[in-house]
Amino acid sequence: RAVRLTGELTMPTFNIVSPHHDDAALSLSATMRASALHGVRLRIFNCFTVSGWAPQLDSKLNTCAVTAIRKHEDARFLELICANAEAHDLGFHDAPLRPDWSLVKGREQVQLAYGKESELTRTVAAALSSLICGEGNIVGAPLAVGHRDHLVCLWASILISAETPFFVYEDIP
Repeated sequence: RAVRLTGELTMPTFNIVSPHHDDAALSLSATMRASALHGVRLRIFNCFTVSGWAPQLDSKLNTCAVTAIRKHEDARFLELICANAEAHDLGFHDAPLRPDWSLVKGREQVQLAYGKESELTRTVAAALSSLICGEGNIVGAPLAVGHRDHLVCLWASILISAETPFFVYEDIP
């Protein structure tokens, strides 16, 4: 639906924060398609895009190869579902590639390491904030059930959305 900004009607911009290349596709494809068909500007911010794993790929592939394949899959999805969408890859490392992956265990440690006060969350929030600004923006973030990268994206999105309309989407990692 059009919104009034500075005296004129304009379509909002949906800024979808996606922890990994496939999360927006798996969680919001129908919403993204319908929004695009109604003239809503879509921007997807894939946060943890350097990856060494994908369920359908040979485990012997290196990180560069897996990352390239996943980026290509995401681009192909957007081409088919909503060709006008913009994809932005932030280039952060997927959780298993980070040094703290095996050190952080248990719910409390995960909340401390990846919650709203964590250094990684603040770094991702700063990256998103520099890209998502201005009137007419709506931010969508993962509900963050069960995965530390999703938790970082949820908190980073909350941190940058103080005055911005905000929604969460169900994500199943």
